[in-house]
Amino acid sequence: MIEIIFMTLFFLIILRKIRIIWNRKKRYNKLKPFKIKKEAKPYFIKKGKTCCLLLHGYTSSPQEFKLLAKYLTQKNISVYAPLLKGHGTDPIDLANTNYNDWLESAKEALKKLKKEYDPIILIGNSMGGNLSFLLKEDKKVKAIISLGTPIFFKWELTARLVTPFLYLFKEFQRKHFTKEVKKVIEENKREHYEYYPINTVYSVLKLMRLTKKILNKINKPTLVMQSSKDITLSNKNALFIYNNIKCENKKIVFIPDSYHVFIIDKYKEVAFKEIYEFIKNLST
Repeated sequence: MIEIIFMTLFFLIILRKIRIIWNRKKRYNKLKPFKIKKEAKPYFIKKGKTCCLLLHGYTSSPQEFKLLAKYLTQKNISVYAPLLKGHGTDPIDLANTNYNDWLESAKEALKKLKKEYDPIILIGNSMGGNLSFLLKEDKKVKAIISLGTPIFFKWELTARLVTPFLYLFKEFQRKHFTKEVKKVIEENKREHYEYYPINTVYSVLKLMRLTKKILNKINKPTLVMQSSKDITLSNKNALFIYNNIKCENKKIVFIPDSYHVFIIDKYKEVAFKEIYEFIKNLST
């Protein structure tokens, strides 16, 4: 009897969730296109013959690259930071996308650059790094710079087990940061979503699996960077990437005492110099 009651309740919860998702999609289809937030808009700064395609992370925006972009353009390197689909507007917008949409945004950005630039260097932050590795086969891509790219999270097993049940009761989850990280985010006025759509977690995990499968096919110069104090990724993550890519010209660098997005934290200048030296040495 208890089992029957439990199964009935579970079935009713599933039906309710399906109805909520269906109604959300109907509301979404009736909405006018979301406006891109001012600070989240893509940018293209043309300088030298070499161009870096800057691919931002999950729930983030091109704004996270602003300081690095300024540094590179001062070194006569062009930069293009596109906005991935579903980002820079509203979490509801992101909830109606998946990893294929984000990858397609990256492909379109690369296609745009190929009309004007050769070589092109891919710089991906966090999930943007996954997208960068998946664009590896393009002939005009000369190198890849991976910034905190996830292959496995510290909490990945928990995410895989808990997410399906969590999604039955809620659609969005608020992010949680330490006081130190909140301070960095506020000081840099980082434009990102404070909530993430729970259904898109599956897409992030999918990109991680796809990246893991193709690492041994990476034969282009690669710089792997990660914060040594990353609360999201263990150091084994960067080491896994470095040890599995097959190119001879590769380097791994750990940025000290910084949070996941270390290109806006206190040792960002250290990261910038490493990135620039890597790019400069490509032509020698």
